[in-house]
Amino acid sequence: YRNPRRADWGLYSRTLGDKLTIQSEALVTIAELEREASILHEHIKSSFEESCPPKVVNGSKNPWWSSSLEKLRRQVRGSYRKAVLTDSSESWERYNNLKRAYKYALRKAKRNSWRSFCEDINSCQESSRLVRILGKDRDSQLGTLRYPDGSYTMGESETLQLLLDTHFPDNISIHTATSLGVDERSLASSDLATLEKVVTQERVVWAVQSFSPFKSPGPDGVYPCLLQNGGEVLTRVLSRLFKGCLMFGYVPTLWREVRVVFIPKPGRNDYSDPKAFRPISLMSFFLKTLERLVDRFITDGPLRDYPLHPNQHAYTVGKSTETALHCLVGRIESALEIKEYALGCFFDVEGAFDRVSFDALEDSLGRKGIHPVLINWISAYLRNRAIQASLGGHTVIVRAGRGCPQGGCLSPRLWCAVMDDLLARMNSSGFYVQAYADDGVILLLGRCLVTISDLMQNALNMVQRWAQDKGLLINPNKTQAILFTRRRKIVGFTPPRLLGTSIQLSKTVKFLGVVLDSKLDWSEHVKTQYQKAIISFWQCRRIVGKNWGITPKTMFWIYCMVIKPRLLYAAVVWWRRIEIRSARQLLEDIQRLACLAVTGAFRTTPTAAMETLLGIPPLFVEVKSLAMKACYRIKQAGFWQGKRYGHSTIYREMLLRVPISGFPSDRMLKTFVFDHSYRIRFPTRDDWLRLGPPGVIPDNYFRCYTDGSRMDGRSGAAVYFETGDHLAVSLGEWTTVFQAEVYAILCCILDERVRNTNFKGVCICSDSQAALKALSSCVFTSRLVLECSKRLEELSTLKDVLLVWVPGHMGIFGNEEVDRFAKAGASLPFIGPEPAVGMSSGTCLSSFQSWMTSQHSSLWMTAVGCRQSKMLIGGPDRALGEGVLCLSRTSLRQLVGFLTGHCGLRRHLYIMRIMPDPFCRVCETEEETPMHLMTDCLGCEEIRFRTFGRSRMSVEELRLCPLRVMVRFIQTLAKLRWVRSESGLMFQTR
Repeated sequence: YRNPRRADWGLYSRTLGDKLTIQSEALVTIAELEREASILHEHIKSSFEESCPPKVVNGSKNPWWSSSLEKLRRQVRGSYRKAVLTDSSESWERYNNLKRAYKYALRKAKRNSWRSFCEDINSCQESSRLVRILGKDRDSQLGTLRYPDGSYTMGESETLQLLLDTHFPDNISIHTATSLGVDERSLASSDLATLEKVVTQERVVWAVQSFSPFKSPGPDGVYPCLLQNGGEVLTRVLSRLFKGCLMFGYVPTLWREVRVVFIPKPGRNDYSDPKAFRPISLMSFFLKTLERLVDRFITDGPLRDYPLHPNQHAYTVGKSTETALHCLVGRIESALEIKEYALGCFFDVEGAFDRVSFDALEDSLGRKGIHPVLINWISAYLRNRAIQASLGGHTVIVRAGRGCPQGGCLSPRLWCAVMDDLLARMNSSGFYVQAYADDGVILLLGRCLVTISDLMQNALNMVQRWAQDKGLLINPNKTQAILFTRRRKIVGFTPPRLLGTSIQLSKTVKFLGVVLDSKLDWSEHVKTQYQKAIISFWQCRRIVGKNWGITPKTMFWIYCMVIKPRLLYAAVVWWRRIEIRSARQLLEDIQRLACLAVTGAFRTTPTAAMETLLGIPPLFVEVKSLAMKACYRIKQAGFWQGKRYGHSTIYREMLLRVPISGFPSDRMLKTFVFDHSYRIRFPTRDDWLRLGPPGVIPDNYFRCYTDGSRMDGRSGAAVYFETGDHLAVSLGEWTTVFQAEVYAILCCILDERVRNTNFKGVCICSDSQAALKALSSCVFTSRLVLECSKRLEELSTLKDVLLVWVPGHMGIFGNEEVDRFAKAGASLPFIGPEPAVGMSSGTCLSSFQSWMTSQHSSLWMTAVGCRQSKMLIGGPDRALGEGVLCLSRTSLRQLVGFLTGHCGLRRHLYIMRIMPDPFCRVCETEEETPMHLMTDCLGCEEIRFRTFGRSRMSVEELRLCPLRVMVRFIQTLAKLRWVRSESGLMFQTR
């Protein structure tokens, strides 16, 4: 086994570079293309083997097994043999005693090993993997499957064949299939020009780097990291091969092989049904890279002229499930607001990706204006896939008869093109239809139920005809109808029919992970999410206890990154439910469980105190914050449909709570720009110190230095020219340092001294690597950065443009001067409306966080109770929360007990009716509380002096005391015998 994570990538790159040869002429025959692809695969494979030695995997050893267990097992086996030989009662009794002792030791070793394993988990990756393991359904493993007639498969081969027949209908056995013919025709000059636009070296580098390095490879065994570390030589070879593939409409044999893995769908009751598994295609990353290039060209080219229907929310930049739910719920709320009916019919295209016909795909691509050369290649790629599936040593290989692979980079775009035809037909006919991939909904509004029912029947008939045209099936058993109304009596409704099946009204329906009820009051959704969160917590109970288990930091990460996002998903549409006390209580119960799991505190510890100590705001506050953030994102993307009622009132809330969210934004939809004309270099610090500016910057280049600065809450930008001239501007209050750096480069480009210079080129020196890397990227999400890039391109048409990184504060004259002028610019008054440039999304999001923290602080100050906690915990503090999470589980439990007073001291045990009196067992004059022990107990004066440096402490001094000092004081008390409670509930002595 060779682990690519341990490969020597420097050696791999050198070895591969020596083996590859660059040829400038294009491929002329398919045979040559096949040969070149095969040679490249062999070179990559051999270079990987040379740079990554194999690792011998020994048999797995149980981590809980030890020599003492081995000794006990030998004793048990020996006593058993002796008991059988002698057959005496003493020998059998000795055997039973040894057997019981061995079983007890075995259970204890396993338990201790599991606890040790949980305590050693620190990274996010390990935590995520553990959560997936705990949530895995043991009954979902692939085994015997049921045929449609009720009989069952009799072996691995039958199981595989049934799965392939179910998920890849009309497949052809690879033994009887014949390869589809390919014409080695010459292309017109316009076709060749299209190929040059699809495949460029910069695009190939982007496509290769877009994959995670160690994603599971296809049957060829080539990981993405093997392509990412191949260097410029490999990029040129790949470009040549990709152009050959598109030119001939051909896919090399090695790249066609697809390994299919069947993943069980979660939450199914019956895993003997082949439809309970989802086929994931693992393809060659050579092919996936070419797919990504074609997909990028289609998105940036033809789909700009013939865009997808606006009601398709999947696989579209700026859209998501949140935009789909926002649009749908907004229309339903508008009907309820004017007391109309809203009839929704939710349908699912069965096996959408797997069943769509090749002809339907090609027809949809043609109607989108996609070049015939690309359609020809896509058709060849889909029709010639060799699909192989393995189970228990058996392998079945077939060729696809229809569909596109789940896991392919191009598949989502192909399906959206097919689905686009339905959306265009239905919406042009007056029906509102919305889709997210293969999940669709028809929504009809009106006052007359008879008319709405008839229209819904017509709409379903249109959907069924479309499905038949595309070779698809709308499953009537998965189609649900729901009538949104607040009226109690429903008169005049006729259930629609689909394929002869009557679709009755449902009280609730689940769409895109959200439960919609007929009154749209979100009660069922909150209850469903609550139950799921409870299940997740009970799964986590196996990895955490009061004094053992995963660290508090890991448990906190699991809650914040796994459980809470599931619970608060799509808060933008259901946030108004939190105004009802019962919903708030459910959320508070979940948060309380999380706080207790993280801290291990007493069950009587107040939730508000634990939330404040950990820095977790109450969930109803976070729900509103998440809803405002989602509103801000959708608004910036241009898809917000504002109304004055329903969930859309969050927009007014957002402007009221965070006014800067209404400012013009710098953020834009992701835009791709390839093949920059300007150059960017990153010399090392040693180069600058050793060679100086004359050695780094080419001769006959006009040198300019740019810088941005922020001082006392104000920003400025400056440019310093080698002639001694300078330019300094103020950028106001809301401009970030990054924006100031980019704006300084933009000012330099637009300056007449740069444009009218007689030098051969212009060299712009900046000490901001972030700004230069943003300009060198082919992906832009900032309007300012994109504008700067466009101006650089314009300047590149006049003269050579070079941007160079210069290290800051290294004594380089030009950079020191521009730094001084940038600070002076920041001190100048800004003239004009704020913000000077578009508002940074990071600034706005941090304002949402500040609002949430201020709300949390206000709630903490006005909370009823928590007398002692308020003395020692001033309010939510991020630094305090990070500090307590770094403690061990035992230390954190003790600290929470002392800060809140809910611990094993006598006063609290007296309140719980466990102790007969609350008085201190040392001084016997006052009640035994944490505050008493930490401030003025006479018996603890020496301990306080050794720990705090003072024999008496005030509340203000305790509040300022570092956590580690307070923990040391508590641990010192815990070691003293007289502090331990007689009930056994006080801290244990180590």
